[in-house]
Amino acid sequence: MLRCVYWPGANKPAQFFIQRWLLSFNDKLGRNCTIHKTHLTDDGLKKADVENPKLMMKPVYQMNGGSMQLFNPTYCDETKSWFLGVSEGIENALSVTEATSIPCWASSSSTFMEMLEIPEHLMPPSDCQFIELSIWADKDRVNPNTGNSAGELAALVLKSRMEPLLAERYPEATVRVEIHLPELEIPDGAKGVDWNDVLMLKGREAFPARLEERFFDLIK
Repeated sequence: MLRCVYWPGANKPAQFFIQRWLLSFNDKLGRNCTIHKTHLTDDGLKKADVENPKLMMKPVYQMNGGSMQLFNPTYCDETKSWFLGVSEGIENALSVTEATSIPCWASSSSTFMEMLEIPEHLMPPSDCQFIELSIWADKDRVNPNTGNSAGELAALVLKSRMEPLLAERYPEATVRVEIHLPELEIPDGAKGVDWNDVLMLKGREAFPARLEERFFDLIK
């Protein structure tokens, strides 16, 4: 975290110093595309009460297909097993890794989750025998106009793209692409719940135990 001047946007003066969390958003080739900024309270425990707590700088490359690649995928040479998680928000991604030890990326939104691509240099090796891509969807309220939940729909779209792609590229491997949706009820007045809510309210025990067990069974 850095302590920086808060600047709410164009044609507005800088206001005060604030804690800031900076993360790189990489494009589908793995290049640094832009910077995602989250403004925090002084203790760093939650988003600051400011006009724009989250801001994205103007990108220098096309953002479609990109993500915040917080960790490299985990690969074990001994078992030839590869693991990666994908979520929407940064807090979600870090919560998944905290609870399961599986490296997780943040797409930043449901729209970018649908389009997410894994850069070539981070794909599983050609002789990989087990591939698990876990998709950690937000549980959003159903949009009355479309009849869809944005978070779950984005996860389904990503799964429908990645599952056949990985299966075709690695015909000898066992490929698992699974969607995980929080079981929490959406509170009154809230737009939805996510995996950060699960960790904060229920703890790591509320995450799928079988996934963590499989991860540690295959990662030596």
